[in-house]
Amino acid sequence: MKYVHIVAFDPATQRADTKATCVLDNGSTVVDCRGDEALAAELRSGVADQARMLMVTPRDGEAFLAALKWTYRQPTLFATSVMEGDSAQPYVLPEPKKLG
Repeated sequence: MKYVHIVAFDPATQRADTKATCVLDNGSTVVDCRGDEALAAELRSGVADQARMLMVTPRDGEAFLAALKWTYRQPTLFATSVMEGDSAQPYVLPEPKKLG
């Protein structure tokens, strides 16, 4: 399976919370988005594929998953890269990089 998490980050608390996960199961051509119902409904209506300059929907499979990272890229609401695995693993906030 392939999947993308949509994550909300709170800079005040340094906490990340997965708001939705979009999953493309092996053998399927349609992405299923689960989680926060308002966000999932927004995702089901489609997002802009900035590279191809067109709208993609969950029916577009991998193209939809790839477009999420470019649609949700704010510091406080972002999409992960497309990940693969037997199941969707929870999102873990990376350790901050040390300067110098």
